[in-house]
Amino acid sequence: MEYDLLEMAFVSLYELDVHGADRIVEMVFNPSFVEVMIDEFRSNAIRGFSFNIKEGKNVYKVETSLTSPQLAHLVILQQKMKSKPVVIVQDNKNFSSKFFFPKLDGKGLIQVDGID
Repeated sequence: MEYDLLEMAFVSLYELDVHGADRIVEMVFNPSFVEVMIDEFRSNAIRGFSFNIKEGKNVYKVETSLTSPQLAHLVILQQKMKSKPVVIVQDNKNFSSKFFFPKLDGKGLIQVDGID
């Protein structure tokens, strides 16, 4: 199996954010599962996406169709903005991942409340 390492890095970040660590574990035990992960990432990314970034006091609130807080964080850092936790806004609800809020219960995208 030959995969582009940069794409695998993006896929891994996306999978951790959206689905949680179980997908990475599945990839370890079933190497062909990588193809499922790559296909899912590509099908979401190929539709195109944009980032509407709003800086709050303690977090960035990002409206995007690519629902990965870590990938949004990479875009924010590329814009030379300072590092803060990222919250994805969908349907007036805030979601993030354990990467930014390790004490949250759950896997993948987790709804967070009271974030400014």
